[in-house]
Amino acid sequence: MKWPNHADYAEAIQNPELCFELPELHTGEVANTTLGLPRAWSGNFASVYQVTGGGRAHAVRCFVRQVTNQQDRYAALARYLAGRPLDFMVPFDFVNRGIRVHDAWYPMVKMDWVTGTPLHTYVESKLGAPEALAWLAADWRLLSGALKRHRIGHGDLQHGNVLVTGTGALKLVDYDGVYVPLFSRERSPELGHANYQHPRRGAEFYDERLDHFSALLIYVSLRALAAEPGLWKEFFNGDNLLATAVDLRVPQCADLWPRLLRSPDEDVRRLTVRLIESLRLAPADVPDLETLLGPGLSEVNVPVELEFGSQLVARRAGEHRSSTVAESMGSLLPGPLAALQPGDHGGKSRVAPALPDPADVLSWSALAAALVSLAPALRLVGAPMAIGLGLLACLIRGGDLRRTRVAAVGATLLGALGLLLRPGFPVAARPSAEAALPPLEVVDLPSSLPMADAQPSGSAIDHAPPVAATTSGFARQPVSRPLAPAFSSFARRVNDWKPHAGPVASLATTSDGRFIVSAGAERTIAAWNTASRQLAFVRGDLPEPILALTALTNLAIVAALDSTHHLRWWSLDGAVPLKAKALDPDSLFPPVISRDGHVIAISGPDRRSVLLEFDGDASGTRLIPGLSSWAKLVRFAPNRRSMAVVCHDDTIALHRVAGGAPMQVLHFLDAAITDVVYSPDGESLAAVGAHGGLRIWNPTTGAQVAERQLPFSRAQLVWLNRRRSELLVAGDDGRLLCLNAANALVLRDEVQTAKPVTSLIELADGSGFVTGHASGEVGLWQLEPESSVEVRQFARP
Repeated sequence: MKWPNHADYAEAIQNPELCFELPELHTGEVANTTLGLPRAWSGNFASVYQVTGGGRAHAVRCFVRQVTNQQDRYAALARYLAGRPLDFMVPFDFVNRGIRVHDAWYPMVKMDWVTGTPLHTYVESKLGAPEALAWLAADWRLLSGALKRHRIGHGDLQHGNVLVTGTGALKLVDYDGVYVPLFSRERSPELGHANYQHPRRGAEFYDERLDHFSALLIYVSLRALAAEPGLWKEFFNGDNLLATAVDLRVPQCADLWPRLLRSPDEDVRRLTVRLIESLRLAPADVPDLETLLGPGLSEVNVPVELEFGSQLVARRAGEHRSSTVAESMGSLLPGPLAALQPGDHGGKSRVAPALPDPADVLSWSALAAALVSLAPALRLVGAPMAIGLGLLACLIRGGDLRRTRVAAVGATLLGALGLLLRPGFPVAARPSAEAALPPLEVVDLPSSLPMADAQPSGSAIDHAPPVAATTSGFARQPVSRPLAPAFSSFARRVNDWKPHAGPVASLATTSDGRFIVSAGAERTIAAWNTASRQLAFVRGDLPEPILALTALTNLAIVAALDSTHHLRWWSLDGAVPLKAKALDPDSLFPPVISRDGHVIAISGPDRRSVLLEFDGDASGTRLIPGLSSWAKLVRFAPNRRSMAVVCHDDTIALHRVAGGAPMQVLHFLDAAITDVVYSPDGESLAAVGAHGGLRIWNPTTGAQVAERQLPFSRAQLVWLNRRRSELLVAGDDGRLLCLNAANALVLRDEVQTAKPVTSLIELADGSGFVTGHASGEVGLWQLEPESSVEVRQFARP
């Protein structure tokens, strides 16, 4: 179903008598702007309109995209809230045949209109009355505690979804992402406002702990403003209270946290330490607000200053400690850098690590028992144990919703298969001949010849040992079956060097092939001369850590983006800095520069658009609006004529760079897309998700070409230039796969690297690729030549 957009709803709702069937809305009056158009409050999922009818004002929420099991979710949520006296929740009705747009009916949510002020507007009006803000913080604490007691997670606690009524009461609106225990086996339908959510929150995290971080952040902000109202002028940007997504994602570059450590309110200083510690935890491990405000708060050691530079200095009374940036950033950096260990905050302020989840323990134990049951001697013991543990893991709540359940179900099926096959695998028999059986002969056959009994490469039977032949009584002769395919590895490592002390954050290779450039998490940048196989230079005096590198097409020039969103151009001949450009620090995604260096993409002011800056061009900037959700990633096509914009609703919007005209919208639902890459000719587009899903499309037609589930959770993609039909995939476990871009099948044997891969890029001449590793090493790989005829070995009697 194609859903109406905001403009479609605005046009339809101008005629309530035509678009509504409910009597109170059919004769209602829609609130308009001064221009006479319907006044809309638009969000990521829906538009909200005020319709007055039947003597009451109603809020009509119209959806702009599908939410999984939408009707069932709202019905279940209404049942759950019905018996709970929660004054801050607004009763609602889900109407399946709600509003008619273009002769089609669409569902909507109707609730009483709440007359109130958005939280940030109310806070701004009370800056002159700090005691009112202090009471507001106390009310917020009570609301957070009530959500915790009733096992409810709102999922998007932010200023726009919190209203303050005329009596000072708090009301929560927008229930699209609400969690209640009835939804325990689902994934989060949205990720919430980026300025209020934990930077590592993903769709797989969806339970009653959903609001722990955002509740803490809002409470700290209210308490800080009550103690020091002047913070508002320094840090409010119109779409937050104090913190921004960049402050949360890259706290070492934020001015906010040092300011809060100097707050006149001692509790604010201690809670700021707790909040910084929470950023180093997984979202599910963040304690709830009431726990953080317990007796242990008074024992938190507050540092005099907290610096995130080349050294993390936490000076307490009688204590001095320093560490590298790689230690201080911990798991705050995205992607591969999240593996870094966080710095120690010392004392009793450190949050204890969470215990293993019982569901995870049972699931993996069941899988281990199932694997043990594959041995015939242990089958009677291992199979029943695998079935019992697997069923128990499926029944109890907890664990990672996807991996835990898949492991449990797989273990149960393997255990059941073990019981069914307890006697072993029978082999067909025939009378033996007088003469001895001929020895097993191995012949080589071209893969192009027809073979009815051939199994596909990679199947389980490919690597099964041949069944032994016997000559006593009835002989048992092996049936023809394929042996391991005679594939060779598609690449070999020819050189490596270690220019960085910490993980490699980004790689680039110049178009002339002279240099390979790498950036380390510890504020270093290095260049390697491919001809001499020697380091050209290493610079460790960069002002900030580098997030991304782009080698420009005009020979030996590289653009480096740092963590403060400053873009700096370098000449690689002598490591000479050329120029620098400051970009919007509040961009939702790290700015992206095209290979020719002329176009820079950042997020637009409404977050559902992309702003293109044309460096050195009189045209200046261009806004590309109309995205279905917040933008989180941009990739330019090799010819820079088009670009792919990845949105938080798992869609990929393809647009023309010149003019910004939309081309296609590709869907990869529930994938949590992490990377998108164009083929060198721009005729293919591949995307990979956080759970290992891979899809390939034709960007011109929007048709999906191939789909595959990868054998690892996180992956990086690179197209192999020399063979444009092949895709290189690097997994988080160090494996490298070469896939056929036409069907996503593995072409040749995988390659196992020694260390996890944190960055990946192809060489300009297409002869190989470069890998960056968590250990700081950079490896150069050469592609092996292809065989003209693929040969597979088959056994025959």
